[in-house]
Amino acid sequence: GWTVSNFCAALAVHLGCRSIIFVGMDFSCKPDEVYAAGIPGEENQKELIELEKGKLYSKRDWLMSAEWMGALAKKHPEIYWINATASGLNIPGIERQSFSEATQALLTQELDLQGVVQS
Repeated sequence: GWTVSNFCAALAVHLGCRSIIFVGMDFSCKPDEVYAAGIPGEENQKELIELEKGKLYSKRDWLMSAEWMGALAKKHPEIYWINATASGLNIPGIERQSFSEATQALLTQELDLQGVVQS
């Protein structure tokens, strides 16, 4: 993989997670906001790739990271993959849903303190 996110996704697969929800994985930025506010990153602006005129930019490693995530999901169809990130790039082969839709679809059971499923 290309990023810490790729490592974490591979780790989740290795640990046997049945569902993986990505949140905040937009793989993109605005031309003047490469990193979160307060984090220096001007030196990386020359590396930006314009994907949508004046609106959507990415970097080569972010694009490769998104492709890698899609390939990992394709390799593990037994896992329920969701991209719950509101905007940015799509991750190939991973459905985009809102976070509330994803949690409603997945968090339908409650466990008591002894681990017994409650309906």
